[in-house]
Amino acid sequence: MGHYETFDPTPYRTHQRALGFLEPGGRVLEIGCASGALTEHIQAMGCAVVGVERDPAAAEKARSFCEDVLVGDIEVLPLDLEPTSFDFLLLLNVLEHLVDPPATLRRLLPLLRPTGRAVVALPNVAHWSVRLRLLFGRFDYEDSGILDRTHLRWFTFDTARAMLEQA
Repeated sequence: MGHYETFDPTPYRTHQRALGFLEPGGRVLEIGCASGALTEHIQAMGCAVVGVERDPAAAEKARSFCEDVLVGDIEVLPLDLEPTSFDFLLLLNVLEHLVDPPATLRRLLPLLRPTGRAVVALPNVAHWSVRLRLLFGRFDYEDSGILDRTHLRWFTFDTARAMLEQA
């Protein structure tokens, strides 16, 4: 999913903005924590993090920054987590990789406290770069980015909003 061993959130606007939604001392459920590069920054903010990662090797690396790391596919992974026990649910560039994003969100939202926030980032398939390629008849999959070959879903701003409201 395009995660890195070491990570500086400054040049990555999505990650920098996501960190801005978190509050020090909060409890965070980070879906797709990878090797914990972003998680390390979340922990440095004074947050407690529980990670979910499907790659066992990456999950092992993330353990040093997490209270716990659940390993497996979030769509089917048993979630032995206390309801209303998280202040923040972090899903950065994750939902587009799932078969049924709304169903997964419905599974996760009960884990948030009543005042909790879900922080979601999705690539925008209506971005000018994709539109330009389409103008020239190109829709080529790539190793990362908006047209990442592992994406199962593509969203525009409106379809992303509709998907989130459906959940």
